[in-house]
Amino acid sequence: MLAVDLDSDPSGDGTYISSWTYLNDSAVANMQSAPNKRSQISSSNRMNIRVRYLGRVGVEACMILGDGEQFAGNSYDTTNFVRVYAYGEEVGRFSYKPGISKQTDSAFVQTPEAFVDCLRKYRSFKIETTTFTSGTLVYSFDAIAALANRKQK
Repeated sequence: MLAVDLDSDPSGDGTYISSWTYLNDSAVANMQSAPNKRSQISSSNRMNIRVRYLGRVGVEACMILGDGEQFAGNSYDTTNFVRVYAYGEEVGRFSYKPGISKQTDSAFVQTPEAFVDCLRKYRSFKIETTTFTSGTLVYSFDAIAALANRKQK
């Protein structure tokens, strides 16, 4: 698996939509969403997805919310999931567990291989999650077609 680094491209309305670029000297892949203007904390709120290659162990996928938003889901009432949409329909539903240092602004996907495969399959996708402050938010991502064509090791 080759690592990826964020490279933002301007969209037609002046906002930035992220795309994937490849770096051979890194074990971490990052992707950032377009700003989510529905956030009650900040209109420039974004989600970052960080994928880390762990050698024989596989991959680790972490979603990180910015500008003070926090994941509202928990495993006790089974609300700890995100939905992935592409072409107007749901293409995946992934559970998560608490993120970095058990903080609620980040979450580790419990099935990272399936999550990364889903992200590779679609050029543009949206991730829907529930946050404490703003309720349900949808983050938009745009990946270049080369991501879907990469071969796994």
